[in-house]
Amino acid sequence: MVRNRFENYSDGLQINWGQRNYLGANTFSGNSIGVSVSGTGNILDGNLIHGNRIGVALRPEPTSTSNRLSANRIWDNGKDIRRCQAGGSCVPEQRTGAIVFSVPALEHAIYVGSRGIGVDQSGTHRAIICTVDAAPSGCQPIPNHNQPAPVLSGLKDGHLRGRVRGEANSLLRMEVFANREASASEAEAYLGDVLVSTDATGAGRFDYALEQAEGFAAFTATVTRADGATSELSSALTR
Repeated sequence: MVRNRFENYSDGLQINWGQRNYLGANTFSGNSIGVSVSGTGNILDGNLIHGNRIGVALRPEPTSTSNRLSANRIWDNGKDIRRCQAGGSCVPEQRTGAIVFSVPALEHAIYVGSRGIGVDQSGTHRAIICTVDAAPSGCQPIPNHNQPAPVLSGLKDGHLRGRVRGEANSLLRMEVFANREASASEAEAYLGDVLVSTDATGAGRFDYALEQAEGFAAFTATVTRADGATSELSSALTR
């Protein structure tokens, strides 16, 4: 699906348990959730995602799957848009922003909003979502294997430095983004990527030469595993 606009919905677009869908060069704006994704092998590439409550929501399911986010420009999310008719994000304490793991869907116990027609309303079979701190029996794991985001540790002489963590002895793809405002922490502009090798413990370090970064004040990054699982955005590093 390419070059479409999805504006002012609960979810701009839902991929529910989909496989190998491609979304490219679309615009998602004014939604409670720009794009809601579950399933495996889906790719979001080069989309414009802005002005939503959550830009990209990766929904939990019974097994943790892998979905790839690449070169998307994501900015100005975190809006208080609580439009939740068979989708969206209305949980009061929900994390918001650019890319968010473990956003509840209709089948999850903590979902807030209308579950729609044809959904079991009894509440007896609601799914529980695992967290980093708690994994009760039968809970659904954090999406994308809970791939950790990169840690940006320094910026010196035009080079962005930091570390990543992933599978042992693997090759990770790190994408770098920039924001014009020092207070911004999303992915307003895509700058490029770099491949990072990990050691036997799964740790790796990178040194990325910033080019065409004039006028930008804050930088973020994601990392993607070989199987396509992309992390959330890193914390921002300012100049």
